[in-house]
Amino acid sequence: MYKQYLAQSLQLLKQNKFFSIISIFGTALTIAFVMVVYMVYNIRTTDISPENNRDRMIYSGDGYSYLTKDHSSCNGGMSLKAARIIFNSLPHAELVAFEKKSFMAYAGSAKEDGMRRKVKRVDTATWKLFHYQFTAGRPFNDEEFHSYRKVAVITENVARQAFLTTDVIGKDILVNFQPYRIVGVIKDVSSVFDNAYSEIWIPYDINDEGWRTNEEMVGEFKAIVLARRASDIDLVKQEVANSIAKLNKSLTEHTFEIEKSIFSRREFFPERFGYESCMVIFYSDFDFTYCAGNKHIRFAFFSNEKEAF
Repeated sequence: MYKQYLAQSLQLLKQNKFFSIISIFGTALTIAFVMVVYMVYNIRTTDISPENNRDRMIYSGDGYSYLTKDHSSCNGGMSLKAARIIFNSLPHAELVAFEKKSFMAYAGSAKEDGMRRKVKRVDTATWKLFHYQFTAGRPFNDEEFHSYRKVAVITENVARQAFLTTDVIGKDILVNFQPYRIVGVIKDVSSVFDNAYSEIWIPYDINDEGWRTNEEMVGEFKAIVLARRASDIDLVKQEVANSIAKLNKSLTEHTFEIEKSIFSRREFFPERFGYESCMVIFYSDFDFTYCAGNKHIRFAFFSNEKEAF
């Protein structure tokens, strides 16, 4: 019977060769496309090194502050002072890391020999949060971080292109023409990992006061929180909301708000925090929510729970 089906199929293909080729090619292309989409989705949502704990991670947005009385003088960004107040005392957080806004820098072994590289300004908690694979050296330590030493961790690719070798521990690399002593080399990180990816890691200045506007709430920092368990995500969300409310009570003229994202990225569901009149627009990895009652554009939570909109 199967031979008969196969013979009939071949006969049909011979009768309409042109349409048969289009049909076969279209089916193959569709299957290939679905497989690629699934592979990309799987890579970007599952726990894969160096982002091994995506289902327990909370990433803050940049935040913004404005005059409470009329919602004017709105400034985007979160200072280190605000980040510490909000995130440093979360009972259900296992680990909290702060990082300053990444930037592209001219980096190389000499002033006349450099390339554009992505640079992250991080603290020592970053090395516990992400599972980077060191092939030489070590991460910069607490003493180097708190004293704001000019030290750097670089990828193998940067080492090879800048020094033609990965044996670079103790050498200086110029980052925007400022020398940084290399203390560690790690395996290259794919740009697929949005939050872990960089090419050079350096300490940020712990005395960074941000911009002296909006009661020192404005700056270039964000926080990354690792919950103790995946089931603690809701508790951490509430603790963050309570910390923001406590912060706002201490401010005299301004209100501070922050965009928050809950990963594993397996599911994306907005939580509107009691705002009834909202329009949700999905774009890339973000959920832009306009709340008419507040006259502000907000980012809603992305949650990994399976719940209806």
